[in-house]
Amino acid sequence: MAFQQRPMPRCFLIATVIAISTFVTLASALSGQTPDLTADRSAQIAATARLHPDQTIRLALPGQGRVTGATVIDSVGHLVFQPARGTSSVPLAGADTLWVRKRAWVPGMVVGGILGVGFGAFVIAVGSSLCDTQDCISAGQTIGALLVSGAVGAALGAGVGALIPKWKRSWVATP
Repeated sequence: MAFQQRPMPRCFLIATVIAISTFVTLASALSGQTPDLTADRSAQIAATARLHPDQTIRLALPGQGRVTGATVIDSVGHLVFQPARGTSSVPLAGADTLWVRKRAWVPGMVVGGILGVGFGAFVIAVGSSLCDTQDCISAGQTIGALLVSGAVGAALGAGVGALIPKWKRSWVATP
């Protein structure tokens, strides 16, 4: 009795292509991060106007390095923030760079969704390779499973990303 190789189901091939393209997309999405940089004085004032009390910021000050603290808006052009030791008034024009602390829920959602679709495609590929017939899973079921796995992955990724703090550069002064 000779071993007879079954032809690969079409869903297996589709799921394999989706899994490979998912991981390629994930790699390119993670490498293409660009900061939001502006050098205009009006952009600095606009960045200050978006701040709210008790927001964590980081300023790069000439001769002092980076100083992190909670914001308290004092007057136009000045940030009053509370570092670990006391309250300091820093003129906006004196800072080189302003970073605002945010949460990484959006990148987490994107990465989680991509990984969810990739995992769903892997499960579909394994499941259809174990199938005895050509038509054990339909295209509609494949798409539905990929959508569900992507949504679950996106929700989990957003939850994990919300726990991860990140610094977003708001502006950089021109030399």
